[in-house]
Amino acid sequence: MDFMTDELFDGRRIQLLNVVDHFTRVRLAIDVCPQYRGKDVVATLERIGPVREYP
Repeated sequence: MDFMTDELFDGRRIQLLNVVDHFTRVRLAIDVCPQYRGKDVVATLERIGPVREYP
């Protein structure tokens, strides 16, 4: 998991959550949110879990 931040043309900031499987180099999720909280990260991981196997 990695967080990135960027700024839109009008000055608003956004955050991106990237989830990558480093073994296969497959990007599992790229989620964009104005501000990430713990519950948002958990929701993303729970969404990925049924599609990809849990470790």
